[in-house]
Amino acid sequence: MSFSFIALALTVFFSTGFCHAVNMIDGMNGLATINAVLSNLALAAIAAQTAETEIMLFALVFGSCLIGFMFLNWPYAQMFLGDSGACGIGHVLT
Repeated sequence: MSFSFIALALTVFFSTGFCHAVNMIDGMNGLATINAVLSNLALAAIAAQTAETEIMLFALVFGSCLIGFMFLNWPYAQMFLGDSGACGIGHVLT
């Protein structure tokens, strides 16, 4: 975009919107984690097709960390992400 102010405003708007979307679906058992794992797998597949190995490895490692957390959150929630966890995952995926 040629207008940097508009681009910055849209970036902040969509980034915070995605973070709040992850935070809202955190209350459902495992839904935020499954959504984030699938997003990481899609990001890894796209990075593999474009030969971006660092991004692919980061997405796979981050997704596997979320799978480890998913065992505590599904089917009966023993632990939730909370505001900081959901916003952290949202910002990393954005």
